[in-house]
Amino acid sequence: MSNRIIPAGFLGASQILNGLVKKKEIAGGAVAVARHGQLIYRDYAGYANIEAKLPMGPNVIYTIYSMTKVVTSVALLRLYERGCFHMHQSVGDFLPNFKKQSVLVELEKGKTELVPAKSPVTMKQLFTMTSGIPYGNPDTPAGRMMKETLEKAKGLVTKDYANEAGKSPLAFHPGEKYMYGFSTDVLGAVLEAITGKRFGDYLREEIFDPLGMKDSGFYLSPEQMERTALVYRADKGKLTPPSREESRATLVRPNFESGGGGLFCSMEDYGRFAQMLINGGTLDGERILGRKTVELMTTDHLNNSQHKDFLASHIGQKGCSYGLSVRVRTSIADAGLNISLGEFGWDGMPGCWFSGDPKEDMYVLFMIQRFPGGQDWIHYRMLAGIYAGL
Repeated sequence: MSNRIIPAGFLGASQILNGLVKKKEIAGGAVAVARHGQLIYRDYAGYANIEAKLPMGPNVIYTIYSMTKVVTSVALLRLYERGCFHMHQSVGDFLPNFKKQSVLVELEKGKTELVPAKSPVTMKQLFTMTSGIPYGNPDTPAGRMMKETLEKAKGLVTKDYANEAGKSPLAFHPGEKYMYGFSTDVLGAVLEAITGKRFGDYLREEIFDPLGMKDSGFYLSPEQMERTALVYRADKGKLTPPSREESRATLVRPNFESGGGGLFCSMEDYGRFAQMLINGGTLDGERILGRKTVELMTTDHLNNSQHKDFLASHIGQKGCSYGLSVRVRTSIADAGLNISLGEFGWDGMPGCWFSGDPKEDMYVLFMIQRFPGGQDWIHYRMLAGIYAGL
């Protein structure tokens, strides 16, 4: 493919990528590295859609899942810079169901007790996942109750859908722990409450259009649908395409636009977004954030107790802590990676992965679409190959 860029130092990274395809660990993948504002490495392997014989390439669109969180954080931080909220402000000021919340305390022998929250959830706690707001999943009693709450809220637009989540009890008192959950989705609802705009419209006007991100959004056009990678299930050398229920690709604008995991995006588009962050909030004359706001976003915000929860929740994020919706590299030794302190970013459940490295003035994008989650062993191998090329 003519647009590949593979200097000699990055041959190892390309061998890793091709090896993953050959062993059917992934259907296909794409990787890009930019340093000092210039693309220095880009490669593709395998297929975005095996059945349609769509090869991985520059125009492929990915379901980026939780990489959406970084975009949502930037969107809210634009409002923070405009004085629309402060970090210690109560979420209940914007979403009324987050006033006077309760906490579902787990007792012995599986019993639970509802108690009043000691303090309201703050905006900063949404950014840092220390709010106690769980995902709607069966892992915890609070998660099971949240699942029931959100099932009843189906069909509502983002602001109203996330506001309903405030009726469900928290998993712990705000600020006492870290727990990966529904917090970033609530941020999207707060944005709608502040601006009076649909979340997707705000992203288009304030981030996507200024940065030239033409293939990013919460739903797809028919032409974009044809360029979208399938999320394959990989098991013992066999790749299975997603069922209709598993596929998130949609031509219809969703009522609930998930700030936690709902975006589609091309690698080129996310690269422009990543370069903006590495540049300190600007790209091609467009300022999205101030330099000091990017520094705030990429600073470790967890205390020691919360950090232990973070590491327990994200086994693959060794040597990291959490900023405002991004991981932050705090220890090279614990990471066991040839990487830089201060590296930041996040990933998505099917293995797509973003890294920003301010010390090297560099970003890395690694785009794959693979179930089940937990792709850290792939990321570590790829990172070792990429940093070897510097």
